[in-house]
Amino acid sequence: MHPKRTGQSVEAAVINAEPALDSVSDRENHAWDALTTAAMSPTLDRPFGGICVVESNTPVEIKGCIPETSNGSGTVPGRWYIKRESHDQLATEGGVYWLTVYAPRPETPILSQLVVPAATVGDFLDGSWYDNGRRTVAKLTWTRVLNSKDLSAN
Repeated sequence: MHPKRTGQSVEAAVINAEPALDSVSDRENHAWDALTTAAMSPTLDRPFGGICVVESNTPVEIKGCIPETSNGSGTVPGRWYIKRESHDQLATEGGVYWLTVYAPRPETPILSQLVVPAATVGDFLDGSWYDNGRRTVAKLTWTRVLNSKDLSAN
């Protein structure tokens, strides 16, 4: 599946499973995918990192990656790809990342997820930003924020 379509599939899976999320179209905003419609607390299936609650009307950027990806000579843990401009907007607005690891299948089952403030993700990205020729970006390996034993067997 094309990365853009996979991203949309992951976004849909998260938004459809969470009643407190409302989708935001790319025409409305390019920096995030959803807004919370009610305050949210962590759950066993959806823990939070660095916060106790996500307030209503908080911007949410949903990111997905697969457990591992090819690096030419082998495999490495999957990575979330983050655009600096969008990240800065999200952090300025007090938004959160909904970080997911999903199985690389058409239905994109979520194996693990974590909701983290954009400012905290920014701390992980310090020193990782680079110019890819079109924009400034960074990649965050899922194993930096999630434990491999947290991946469900979906």
